[in-house]
Amino acid sequence: MGRNASIATAAQLQALEHTYTTTSNNDNSTQRLIERIENMFRCPSDHIGYLKSHDFGKDVLRLNKKVRGILEEESRCVFLQSPAYVFGDIHGNLEDLHFFSDNIWNLGMGLTAGK
Repeated sequence: MGRNASIATAAQLQALEHTYTTTSNNDNSTQRLIERIENMFRCPSDHIGYLKSHDFGKDVLRLNKKVRGILEEESRCVFLQSPAYVFGDIHGNLEDLHFFSDNIWNLGMGLTAGK
């Protein structure tokens, strides 16, 4: 079942990508893509219909295609000077990110594990 499902999913994604890349390749459509995604992130609850639509899937594929080259060129490792604090992967949890911003970062580098 898993193999069949992944083949079916891949076929659907390829169909979506092909449909979208052939219909919109100009700067105007790129600007509309950016605006749709920015608006959705500003207030996700107002854009539930968009988030559940095929258009959102198509937009994610278009965005991925546009940034792929940039991300492929970036280093996989980041070298940091001490002292540095690393917070775990928040998986898009904006509430956690806001918590860190409001409660942790303003404490500065005086906050250490040894204190």
